[in-house]
Amino acid sequence: LAAAQVMIQAKAQLDVFSTITGLSVNLTKSAIILKGFWPPALTSMLAATGLPIKDKYKYLGVLIGHIPPEVAYGAAIQKALGRAYSMQHWKLSLAERVELLKLWIL
Repeated sequence: LAAAQVMIQAKAQLDVFSTITGLSVNLTKSAIILKGFWPPALTSMLAATGLPIKDKYKYLGVLIGHIPPEVAYGAAIQKALGRAYSMQHWKLSLAERVELLKLWIL
């Protein structure tokens, strides 16, 4: 309950800041990200801020919030497997293959 009240106060302070400075937060690009279980009463209080409530959110192209590892790392693993498959006919030692994969991943 205290967390919801803090969020509502923070939103109110942003509104005052916006009124005074003329600058504002783009609410279409903002969200409250909740992780874990939150009681419905708390989420309804947070909804009073006007911000969408989500369990994950994409920020600068990166998903943040509650994300399973297979979703978080799936694309990178598939890319590495594709590259490993493409080099299976190359005449490289195991050590050379490992170094090449490390370069591709990192």
